[in-house]
Amino acid sequence: MVADAITISDTPLILLDEVENAGIFKDRVIETLKEYNKALIFVTHDPMVSLMSDRRIVMKNGGVSDVLEPNGREEEALLRVIELDRALCRMREQIRAGEMICSQGSP
Repeated sequence: MVADAITISDTPLILLDEVENAGIFKDRVIETLKEYNKALIFVTHDPMVSLMSDRRIVMKNGGVSDVLEPNGREEEALLRVIELDRALCRMREQIRAGEMICSQGSP
């Protein structure tokens, strides 16, 4: 679906709902969509998706309560969240492969 939105569709605006639940690498999806100059609207609760966005529309009680434009002020937080997300992705892949998740140095 995401690949179709990037390569086939000529629409300038794409709405993605909870991309983090699609079992895909969300950071790659977001970067690829940006490369193709697509305007994106994400519905998300994921910190990484939120922090990768240029602007966040905060919804409360069915309406817009705020519009946040970080302008690079959240870069440090984004880098930390990416690091944590990658660690979780590695663990997911290990679990999918049937491996044990143990402390470093443990058999």
